[in-house]
Amino acid sequence: MAKDFHTLETTTQKEFLKDTHFIFDVLSDEKDRRPWSGKNGQNDNNVPLYLRKVIDYTDNLNPIWTDSMIQSGIDILSNSQTNNRDLEPTVYPHAASDLLAAINDYNLNNKHCLTLGSISPWVESLILYANASVDVYDYNPPELDTNTKFNIHSIKELDKQYDAIISFSSLEHSGLGRYGDPINPDADIAQMTALKERLNPDGLLFLSVPLGKHNEVVWNHHRIYGPGRLKQLINGFKLLNIYGRNGKNLSDYYYGSNNWQNQPVLVLQKL
Repeated sequence: MAKDFHTLETTTQKEFLKDTHFIFDVLSDEKDRRPWSGKNGQNDNNVPLYLRKVIDYTDNLNPIWTDSMIQSGIDILSNSQTNNRDLEPTVYPHAASDLLAAINDYNLNNKHCLTLGSISPWVESLILYANASVDVYDYNPPELDTNTKFNIHSIKELDKQYDAIISFSSLEHSGLGRYGDPINPDADIAQMTALKERLNPDGLLFLSVPLGKHNEVVWNHHRIYGPGRLKQLINGFKLLNIYGRNGKNLSDYYYGSNNWQNQPVLVLQKL
């Protein structure tokens, strides 16, 4: 749950501050925003425009995903007259085209995939469009249509093996309490270790996290990954490719402070 940084144990504070630039922001509890945002068009910017008036939440504030929501995303991708950027949240320009380019280059046809940390199903629509099956894992797992026509499942435990894992703008929040998860300075590293164990040999991880000049924690919103923290995060993986606005050189993405929109798609292979 969301906590003021100064209320944490001293040892926990020191772990967060180690080798990290620290920035305080307004304390955020993401689940508190959901009751007033569902279906009224005022949803947070993490939800694409085409879903803002249809997404809703359970009494426990888990998102409700309907088949029509998923189909709407697939329709955007299928219609040559529409812009694929309509699929993505407006705060992440080019996210859909970058992820689609990566998935097209590393064929997911008939692959078994896992997604991590999705509030709305825009990434899942993209994966289903690529003719893959998908399991959805989150601290607040979505509720799906009981008899969904799509090869999609909402899961509460990581107990299967996958050909590919797709995580867009999720891991940087782990351990900060913003989404109801326990406070843990190394939750992002632990989550990556768990994901690696769930990948098949030579399995692929499509990862997007914010990159910047330095390691940063913007409390309690997100982390920014400088070269040091990113190296820790992707330990045990080989970087195969990068899809973003700044080309194929990873060093060209290490710039700025609190640059949370700077999230190229890194294609990583399990070693």
